[in-house]
Amino acid sequence: DGQVSLFMNVWKAKQEDKDSTSTLPYKIKVDDIDIENLSYAMSMLPTIDTLNASLQNLSLKNGVIDLRNNKIHAQFIGANGGDINYIVPTQEYIAAHPAPTDTLPKQASVPMIIRGDSISITDINAKYAVQGTSPNKGFDANYIVVNDFGIEIEDFYNRGNELRVPIRQMILTERSGLKVTQTSGVVGIDSLGIAIDKFHLSTVNSQIDIDGYVSYAMMAMEKYSPVRITSKATIGFTDVIMYIPAIS
Repeated sequence: DGQVSLFMNVWKAKQEDKDSTSTLPYKIKVDDIDIENLSYAMSMLPTIDTLNASLQNLSLKNGVIDLRNNKIHAQFIGANGGDINYIVPTQEYIAAHPAPTDTLPKQASVPMIIRGDSISITDINAKYAVQGTSPNKGFDANYIVVNDFGIEIEDFYNRGNELRVPIRQMILTERSGLKVTQTSGVVGIDSLGIAIDKFHLSTVNSQIDIDGYVSYAMMAMEKYSPVRITSKATIGFTDVIMYIPAIS
């Protein structure tokens, strides 16, 4: 069992120049770790109002943290059973309480490379909400609740702004009633845009297949921006009503 609480006050924190001689690169190896009943709580206004996580089981197999070479690798990462609540402050609060400006010069650094051969997360209930928000009917981007979430990922890769997530399976039930029963495909992100390769999603009433690439320039509505989308979908009206009840 374990409990971790972290409460940060960015307005009281003092900025100090980093002393590169104060810490030395180190390497940690882990063969096999299993943790039961871990609770984590965090608050860091004005970014995070509340972040709570209670997990029944956590597993890590053959993990390496190599700070000398800026690499993190794990053969297997698993989490089973638990609840996660992530509450963010309102835009009004953020505007009235701006975070302090970082005045220290930015130092060039080599991006950390993070790899995970196999990641398995099952039976997680999660909530994301804006502080003080009451949910509307259907899907509400300011109040998202997901139950029975599970995902399996193989060959996860992250280096700076590069991200590659090959999804073998993902399931969930959203507060609106929308139930995802099958998901697979590869999602990739880099400094230029987002790529989706052989992405398939099924609900109880719908099926969607997508291949494509959308550049950030296209999202900014710039002229002659790269974009490519191929999609095939069968959408059940029952799913549409659950997602947007107002159209019924």
